[in-house]
Amino acid sequence: MSISPINGNESDEKERVPTIITMMPRRSQPFSNEEKGKLFVQVKEGMGKLLLVRVQAVTLAFLLMELVGPNTHWSRQR
Repeated sequence: MSISPINGNESDEKERVPTIITMMPRRSQPFSNEEKGKLFVQVKEGMGKLLLVRVQAVTLAFLLMELVGPNTHWSRQR
């Protein structure tokens, strides 16, 4: 949903820029090593949490499969 300018001289380039890029502040200088380190730690922690959740989900699924294993009451009904 965009409002087109009346005179039509302005281009639509501004609307095509992804939101993430427009939300990021413009940086005059590149990241310092300290900032890179902080970012890396944040990413690593995020990945660690994701991995932990995946491991827990797999473990839970495995335990459920063991609980309702090949020779239990529920599987014999089929």
